[in-house]
Amino acid sequence: MAAQKQQLVDEVDNREILKQIEQRMSELGDLPIFSASLNKIRRVSKDEDSDAMSLAVEVMKDANLVTKLLQLANSPYYNRGFGKIASVSRSVILLGFETISSLCLTLKLIDSFNSEHPSVDMNLMLVNAFLTAGMAREIAEKAGIKDVEESYICGLLHGLGEIIVAYALPEKYDDMSRQSRETDVSWGKIQQQELGGSFYLIGRKLAEQWGFGNSVVKTMNPYAKKSDKTLRDVTDINNALASLAHESLDVIYARSNRSKQGLGDIYQNLADAVGIERNEIEESMQQTFRTSCDLASDYGLDVKLLMPPVRASEDALLNKTARQLAFFAGTRAKNNGLLKDGDLIDEFLDSDETRNESSASAVKQEEKINVSKTTSSDKESATLEHQGNLQVQLSILQEITGLITSAAGVHHVFGKVLDGLHRGIGFKRVSLCLLNADHTELQMRLGVGDLLDPLKGYFDLQVRDKKNLFIKVLREGNELCVSDVNDAAWKDSIPEAFIKKVGVSSFMISALRAGNKPVGLFYVDNGPRSGPVNDIMQQGFIQFVSQAKLALQYAEMQRGK
Repeated sequence: MAAQKQQLVDEVDNREILKQIEQRMSELGDLPIFSASLNKIRRVSKDEDSDAMSLAVEVMKDANLVTKLLQLANSPYYNRGFGKIASVSRSVILLGFETISSLCLTLKLIDSFNSEHPSVDMNLMLVNAFLTAGMAREIAEKAGIKDVEESYICGLLHGLGEIIVAYALPEKYDDMSRQSRETDVSWGKIQQQELGGSFYLIGRKLAEQWGFGNSVVKTMNPYAKKSDKTLRDVTDINNALASLAHESLDVIYARSNRSKQGLGDIYQNLADAVGIERNEIEESMQQTFRTSCDLASDYGLDVKLLMPPVRASEDALLNKTARQLAFFAGTRAKNNGLLKDGDLIDEFLDSDETRNESSASAVKQEEKINVSKTTSSDKESATLEHQGNLQVQLSILQEITGLITSAAGVHHVFGKVLDGLHRGIGFKRVSLCLLNADHTELQMRLGVGDLLDPLKGYFDLQVRDKKNLFIKVLREGNELCVSDVNDAAWKDSIPEAFIKKVGVSSFMISALRAGNKPVGLFYVDNGPRSGPVNDIMQQGFIQFVSQAKLALQYAEMQRGK
């Protein structure tokens, strides 16, 4: 009963805010996202009796939309071997009604709100909507959801209420953001006090008025986890996808006071909701980010806006994810001529995460590397060396991107990945171990660096030996960093034969898979009698190995055509 009374209070208080929003939007003029032409496109795309030409005719009523739509239709992500798409009708036939509808909605959302306001960062909200939509679709595909485009739309519009309030009432939104930064009042409480209800309530009401159906409107609430069981109802699934993807991006982009959960907990809740493994959620985020960086300019977003802040926190997964995404976005921005080399280097060297932590316990929280000061300390020398290697990393990553998009053989990509790990990141020994033809043995096939013979001598492992640490990582599809093989925690895990033959104190490995099938392992170390794999090297390892995984995914996709 109390909950029902509170809802009635929200409804009453909310009406005044809705009136203010509607009045302000009337003064600002019609928004393209809610134009009659877009509403007609949505209706025609849902009509089972419509044909491609009917939808094309509606799209062609908006000349600006046609230009951007054809640009997207011819991007590598959407145009997978179709040849040049020169007409809207052909794009409708090749891409499908639902895809065209979601493309148009995204273009118009960004077009409607992509404006500079002196006090409100609309761009950050658009980036969140853009990435939330992509992440929802990517996970939906992995989970076997039938209508992934609807999952995409639910993700795109999940934050609509906040976007509308920020756009129509910027002074009020700016004051709310200030309260969030400067007080201990929760974000939800601030919304209740200032708006008479949540952004979600406002978003739902406006979405209903603008013709979005219940299949979208009902997913605009925050997700409330009730059990660890996989969800069955598609609306509940889309609610979890949209809400948790949106929340994870709030955490990654450091939107203060928005979430009380760590990134790993959010990912786990997503995995539980849709019935897939947590590592698949992490892979989906990385894939979404790569795709979004590639498509950002076509949608009218500056790829630099996708760079999350890189910072030190107690959340190890957040630190790793933010650094991966920032480096990838920075690389894309540089390749597009939007960043100079020095800009990209400064972006990383000015962050807390670029500290050399080869001895983490000796580094205090308030220390920060300043490469402009000359010193003889090992820490700063290592950092300066890393600064120089960034140029090599960027160059090799660009070459890898070219190899993948040109559909070069995966062995070419693997060779470049090894080169990047050795010359760019600085590992003394780098190797790729692959399964033999009948998948019974794991053998070293490629190697770069000095003293490779010990690695060749060890990596001839029987796959049936499931207790072997390397075989276990291979089977489970994980990655692993061992900072000290002599640590008691590793005593019963690391094979004695490995310690005797290879002779290193620290190493890192990552499984390589084609779909759900194991393919091999990447292995790196700093050679015998050298220091441990530090955090900077770990992030570099993950960055380059992810490129190898992307190449395999692309090759599988091409093979399946």
